[in-house]
Amino acid sequence: MRCDPRVHPRLAGRLRHAWVPTELTDAVIDRHDDWSCAGDIEAAGFVANVGTGIHRRYTLTPAGDAIVAVLRAYRDGGGGMSSFRLAPEILAAVGAGRPAGA
Repeated sequence: MRCDPRVHPRLAGRLRHAWVPTELTDAVIDRHDDWSCAGDIEAAGFVANVGTGIHRRYTLTPAGDAIVAVLRAYRDGGGGMSSFRLAPEILAAVGAGRPAGA
């Protein structure tokens, strides 16, 4: 996983490489690595950390399972990852997808 030592120094270990930010369809997020992405999907309710803070292990929640099913159906229909968009009504139907406190 991409680990930015400026954001997660204890997870970076000896890893010191040129930093690559998170790139979204319409934005670039600096100081946001793969561990930040994992935290985002955990806050949205799609995964649960069943490990520890430093030895993380994730499992899909029921909402995460529902989203995976939608993605698999899209891919089975010939859709590509770069064109996949999760409709707000699907997020509402699974009861997740909003960061805590939103």
